[in-house]
Amino acid sequence: MRKNHAVTLAGLFWLGLGCSLLAVDDTVYVRDKKTDKVVDVKGDITADTVAGIKLKSGPTVKNFDLQEIVRVTYGDLPKDQRLLYSSIMTAEDRREEETALKEYTGLLPKLKNSPKMSRQVEFRKAVLQAKLASTPEQLTDAAKQLAAYLTAHPDGWQYSIAARQLARIYIADTKYDEALDVLNRLGTMAALPKDVKNEVELLAIDVLIAAAKPADATKRIRDASIGLTAADPMKQRLDLYTIALDTKVKPEDKIPQVEAIINNAADPNLKALGYNIKGDCFMQAKKSRDAMWSYLWVEMVYNQDPSERLKALDRLSKYFEEQNDDERAKVYRDKIAELR
Repeated sequence: MRKNHAVTLAGLFWLGLGCSLLAVDDTVYVRDKKTDKVVDVKGDITADTVAGIKLKSGPTVKNFDLQEIVRVTYGDLPKDQRLLYSSIMTAEDRREEETALKEYTGLLPKLKNSPKMSRQVEFRKAVLQAKLASTPEQLTDAAKQLAAYLTAHPDGWQYSIAARQLARIYIADTKYDEALDVLNRLGTMAALPKDVKNEVELLAIDVLIAAAKPADATKRIRDASIGLTAADPMKQRLDLYTIALDTKVKPEDKIPQVEAIINNAADPNLKALGYNIKGDCFMQAKKSRDAMWSYLWVEMVYNQDPSERLKALDRLSKYFEEQNDDERAKVYRDKIAELR
């Protein structure tokens, strides 16, 4: 009896050792905020939510927010697919998006027993499909893929990225109700980080303005301003929108107010919004060339915020279309596709 018991314990020991040897770490690739270089951190992901990732690496637990995470390789990636996945990541790093999309499409059916890795590959596939779409039909299909992804995976660090990309596609296609629906659902997620929630709110205001619903936009600004101090960057952004929507002031008279905020701003993203609104004021005042220079400030200098850069690129492409400069208009349309 004792001999059998000892054999059983020995078997369990070797089984446990074998399992531990087979276990594969999760790998989170993050952008170092000091060096701007991408580094990989290995460990066990203990939380993977819309707020970011928590990783147990050795004795320490590390938290990575959405601004840091570049990509993730989950430990459930099958051994026989690791080399292929590594080559796909290399293709993405080399900006060989068409190759990466093709390989992701082929890899996905092989991940039926790897739910975490399947979600990551499905995410990258949907993102690249949207980025590479060049026709209305392709954009429609890309929107369907992103919407399907959001339905299938209502949490995870990838969720807000996919949702914002879907909203931008809807905006570009003037499907403002659909864009608002996506943004409203995203904005009500309790775990969403404050900076992302603010970005979503500002994007929703942009949608209402584009949809010619100034009263709704004004109400949204008023509601979003509740509880904010004058020094809060979000309050300063909302103040710029308030100036833009003020129908009692002529467009040319708004420009000094906007310039005052731009000149006092240290935040490049606040400056970007200011220059875009300044450009819009020039457009309303029938000074399109002055508007162009304002938008170029966003494209060339204050281009850190993807949403503001997209707005500037859209306005620049339309400006050059109106000037019958198809070549330069195409340059900005291509940049929009690249950023999308």
